[in-house]
Amino acid sequence: MQQNAAALDEFAQRWCIGRGEPVDRAVLDASGAISETFIDRVTALAKELNGDGEQLVEALHAGEVDRFRSNKADELENYLRKEGYIVERESPDDDEIRLHMTRRLVDHDVPRDQATERAADLLGRVTHN
Repeated sequence: MQQNAAALDEFAQRWCIGRGEPVDRAVLDASGAISETFIDRVTALAKELNGDGEQLVEALHAGEVDRFRSNKADELENYLRKEGYIVERESPDDDEIRLHMTRRLVDHDVPRDQATERAADLLGRVTHN
């Protein structure tokens, strides 16, 4: 169980790379870019997008909130980047995460062939593949 916990800890650490903090109503309010007229609709859109700031800005630019101004979407994007809700770093893919999980299992005395299989199984379970 401790070996699996170590591998899952590695997964969690790697999964966070390249992903910003989730955007919610408090973040939108703090940005100063969303007026009372739009706050409910933009909040609902953020929730629909699981708080993904980059997707939210793209959706706003695409017109998914009727009459939301492009300059306000730009203002929101600048705020989200500055505050770490949108990050520039690329997220690792499943193969990279699996390799790190395997390495962590090997570090916890799991033979490499078993570690590879176990890491793949754990990754599949947490990512629902």
